[in-house]
Amino acid sequence: MDAEKKNTKINEVRNFISDFAKENLTKEEEGICIRILEKLSRKKKIDITRTKSDIWAASVIWAFCRANFKSEEGITMDLVSSFFDVKKSTFGNKAGELCKMFKIDFFNPEYTSQKIQESNPLNDVVMTNEGFIVPKDMFSQSPTDNKKTTKKNKDENQKLLF
Repeated sequence: MDAEKKNTKINEVRNFISDFAKENLTKEEEGICIRILEKLSRKKKIDITRTKSDIWAASVIWAFCRANFKSEEGITMDLVSSFFDVKKSTFGNKAGELCKMFKIDFFNPEYTSQKIQESNPLNDVVMTNEGFIVPKDMFSQSPTDNKKTTKKNKDENQKLLF
């Protein structure tokens, strides 16, 4: 694979992503899409030059959009498909491959926006030593208790609850 050809393809994809982002994404979201592209470009098993640039751009954007619930904000497969003039099944399949390859989902903070990270319901739960998943506030210190809670006290509290 020719390095110059690969760099040209990466720059084309980056430009396509930036064009789409100007109309539909924030700077933070565009940065995450570019990060996905950069990771993709470092993969040795994937020859990025064998697929059209617009398909790669649509795939990267759709992989990001799936993990960040962007379809709820109006960025649908139809919009991405019409913007890049590619078939939904084509970039949808490639986006699925990217999600598997890089573990792109709404639980991975590397690929989600700050807004999605803050609204993640897993931020409000904790697993006890016994394996139960309970709300974090169940273990918070009561306002009348002035002594410091040590790890031992937390373990005792957990055992008392269950």
